[in-house]
Amino acid sequence: MNMIEVEGVTFRYDGDAAPVLRGATLTVRQGETVLLLGASGSGKSTLALTLNGLIPHAVRGEFGGQVRVGGLDTKTTAVAELACHVGMVFQDPESQLVTFTVEEEVVFGLENLRLAPELMERRMVEALRSVGLLHLRKQKVERLSGGQKQRLAIASVLAMRPRVLVFDEPTAQLDPAGRAEVFDIIGKLSRSGEYTIVLIEHHLDECVALADRVVVLGAGGVTLCEGSPRNVFRDHYERLWEEGIWLPSSVRLCRELGLSEVALTVEEMAQLLLDEFHAGSRITAPYDYHAVAAPPIQPQMQRKRVSMPALEVRPETLARSAAGAFLRPFALTVPAGGFFAIVGENGAGKTTFALHLIRMLPICKGVLFLSGREAAGLSTEELVREAGFVFQNPEHQFVTDCVEKELSAGMKGAAMAEEEVGIRAAALMRRFGLEACAAKSPYQLSQGQKRRLSVATMLATERKILLLDEPTFGQDRKNAEEMMRMLQRLQSEGVTIILITHDLSLVAEYADHVAVLSQGHVRFQGSPGELFQRTEQLAEAGLRLPPAAALAEQLAHHYPQFRGVSTYTDLLRVCTCLGIYATRRRSQA
Repeated sequence: MNMIEVEGVTFRYDGDAAPVLRGATLTVRQGETVLLLGASGSGKSTLALTLNGLIPHAVRGEFGGQVRVGGLDTKTTAVAELACHVGMVFQDPESQLVTFTVEEEVVFGLENLRLAPELMERRMVEALRSVGLLHLRKQKVERLSGGQKQRLAIASVLAMRPRVLVFDEPTAQLDPAGRAEVFDIIGKLSRSGEYTIVLIEHHLDECVALADRVVVLGAGGVTLCEGSPRNVFRDHYERLWEEGIWLPSSVRLCRELGLSEVALTVEEMAQLLLDEFHAGSRITAPYDYHAVAAPPIQPQMQRKRVSMPALEVRPETLARSAAGAFLRPFALTVPAGGFFAIVGENGAGKTTFALHLIRMLPICKGVLFLSGREAAGLSTEELVREAGFVFQNPEHQFVTDCVEKELSAGMKGAAMAEEEVGIRAAALMRRFGLEACAAKSPYQLSQGQKRRLSVATMLATERKILLLDEPTFGQDRKNAEEMMRMLQRLQSEGVTIILITHDLSLVAEYADHVAVLSQGHVRFQGSPGELFQRTEQLAEAGLRLPPAAALAEQLAHHYPQFRGVSTYTDLLRVCTCLGIYATRRRSQA
């Protein structure tokens, strides 16, 4: 039986010239878990909103086609009724939490259904137990971690007893430990067979094994391909890569090594490589262990550093200024011209520190220094020229009603000539793929487009320090890689990059320094390679090894050449030294 049937759906948001969906079609069987993939702007989230009736009932625009869920036509069924059949969990848990305590949040929807108190109590207890939050039923929502808030959002949906669950990037704003919690819950729900699940997600390394089927959307929401995860990634790899869609690291590594098999997880990939190595015939050349194991020198590390640090935090004065605040006394030094990453669990204080840096939160004298100058003594104009901050939620920094004006606003404030403002705004729109959105409201953009716009606005005027909070959030692979290359180019021009992120793969590939912030303290400062050797310290801070480092750690038990490897590039290099890559390529030629 088909639980979800989407036929020829079109939708154009009010104010948009072109529709987001142009003939989208999707069928999901009862009890099936479908992973919905697509490049940024392909209409994944818009399609998800048609499943619970928010489109066309609540979101303004032109809707066409037909959507049926459990036999109900969403166009003629009220949203209140559909809410009992379709549960929606969004990427930002705080956007759907509305009460003060955990148990109040779960019963909120049930009260709207006017259920008997004893029935609400039973459902609330069952829902909280299923997500592991029953012991926190009296806890205030504001005191929950990011992962706990997302589990609470799931519990609130489960209490409504829907047959369909739609997850729209539910782990986008979570640390690795929080992601693991949410994926574990989704896995249990999927295995129960009681729910039909549609999952939109970018963190494929951790969730691809949950899916029965993968559906890939192209422009306009048109289906490019579908099938089992293994078949889709094997048979349509080039198309997916060209579209810029995220792929599991193991799938990419299999293709780069020329292996005919497709591994979906780190565990599968480790076994596949061990089988190749154990065969013996693949090892065709001797290797130099020290040459292989030593991490490559990053180009940015070879440049001569400026003696004055770009950013300095002095702990002895921070204690006085932070009395009663969340951030504790700590010392932190960011080298000028460096690529510095700040990582830590949700609630560690990363964004709070950034807000102090740009003075959106107060700072006292003697605490923060930018290029040797005390931040508390800088005027607003001097601070703006010194540092720019790209928010985690792009909407928080939009100030105008269209993309072109958004890019121009900061430049006009910097007293630039009108002609130069127009030229630079046009160049930024081309650079970030926003030309077609020039007249569109920033709030009508896709999540990926919003993120690109937020970064572009900070690049509109020259700054010595660029601080970015989760810059790849909501981006497809192609746009995320282009953004990171752009940051590298800025760094090569002398801009200091400070990256706040939960994605340790970015840290491994791009950063030359990293600091771990946990419970308001700096627990570690050093190189990414040094950090990845401290797995216990990572776990204490709610972090996990990136997939490449996790795979290398498993392989290192058998082949010491992989010891200390933490990037995808180095994995390929070691495999090449062991002969797999060269042997495969020669045999194919």
